[in-house]
Formats: sequence, C-alpha cells, structure tokens
Amino acid sequence: MAQHKKQHYVPALKAWCDPNAPREQTPYVWVFDKEGNAARRKAPENIFYETDMYTIEDSGGQRLLHLEHCLQQLETAFARI
Repeated sequence: MAQHKKQHYVPALKAWCDPNAPREQTPYVWVFDKEGNAARRKAPENIFYETDMYTIEDSGGQRLLHLEHCLQQLETAFARI
C-alpha cells in the first residue's frame, strides 16, 4: 500500500479535538451536516485531506514525495508553536 496518500491541508486540527473524549478512544472532532443538525465524531486524520494533493509523478509514473515531506516538516514545526 502506498504511503503518504492522505495529504492534509488543514494543519494542527488535533488542537480542536474534544477534550472530553475518553483516553481509550481515538481523539475526535465533532462534524456537523450543512444544516447544523446532525453531529458525528470523526478522527482528524479522516477529514480535510486530499489524496495525493502534493504528490508529483515523474515520467515513469513514480510518486515523488519531496514536497509532501517538506510540508510535513513545516506543519509539525508550526504545530509546536
């Protein structure tokens, strides 16, 4: 299975995780429908991503992840701030 397919473009979403989530559960945020009625819990890594958004393919179809890795480092440093 190819790695780095879900490329996040909303960094540090974990800061909005529900603080009352049980420790044994995956941290989650609350997601509402467009009308604001139905609420459901979703793990941050399962929302706000685009498949291969920052992936570049060379002429042979090989996935080049240089941009993804650089942005990942930047997002990690930004989240610490």
